[in-house]
Amino acid sequence: MDTPKLHVLTILSFQANPINAETLTDIAETVGINDTPQSLRSRLVELEREGLVRRVDRASVSRHNRPCWRWQITKDGREAFN
Repeated sequence: MDTPKLHVLTILSFQANPINAETLTDIAETVGINDTPQSLRSRLVELEREGLVRRVDRASVSRHNRPCWRWQITKDGREAFN
């Protein structure tokens, strides 16, 4: 698994509730992960295709006041992470 995917799984594994991509990026910056926001979003989609994360809903709102997807790690994602 490449490093950006591992970063995404790491962040999602510590989140009790689903988060959107902006929150994921904010957390990554806070903990010193230097992946670009686009890279993290791309990894979310790749991990979704692999069944390791899933889109929960569009209940979140972006900084631009638009609906956006919230993401959560799956059981398979937790197992792959451990």
